[in-house]
Amino acid sequence: MQITVKGKQIDLTDSLKNYASEKMGKMSRYFDHMISAEVCLSIERNWHVAEITVFGEGFDMRGEEKSTDMYNSIDRVIEKLERQLKKHKGKKERRKSARGPAAPAISTTTDLGSERKSKKGASVTMEDESLYAPRVDHVHTFYARSLSIEMAIKEMEEAGHEFYAFYNEDRRRINIVFKKDKGYGLLDPRLED
Repeated sequence: MQITVKGKQIDLTDSLKNYASEKMGKMSRYFDHMISAEVCLSIERNWHVAEITVFGEGFDMRGEEKSTDMYNSIDRVIEKLERQLKKHKGKKERRKSARGPAAPAISTTTDLGSERKSKKGASVTMEDESLYAPRVDHVHTFYARSLSIEMAIKEMEEAGHEFYAFYNEDRRRINIVFKKDKGYGLLDPRLED
């Protein structure tokens, strides 16, 4: 597994880099499909923040922890990610065992309308289409905080994200602020009538 350790507003010492790399290396025993990990260590106000993103085959996981000691932050975020990886591995194994070896194979083609012509006239089967169909590998659930637009932008900037979802106090619904070239944008979704 490839591990990248970087610092933001902090002088990274060799001992911090080695500590984070060693801890991340031990995580690979939980899940052998991990490809790489990015460790970002930073200081925000008086908080020592450790943020880790793990990239794997068919999944990405992210964890962040703050404390007054960087080593403590690293330990806590590693524990959080280990719990997430164990949970993910358990779900994957349950899905695999639920299908079972005796489960009948599901055919993706049918007799009626199993083939159709593509734009260029070539014959395309449903099976071919399913290879390129988009799929959701991860769902991130969160509690939307009730904020004004200005406070949501401030939270987004402090977290270093490109977008931020929140409950808009003024409009009384979920909105998303995002960074644009020279400013910010607001997504205000509504249901069609």
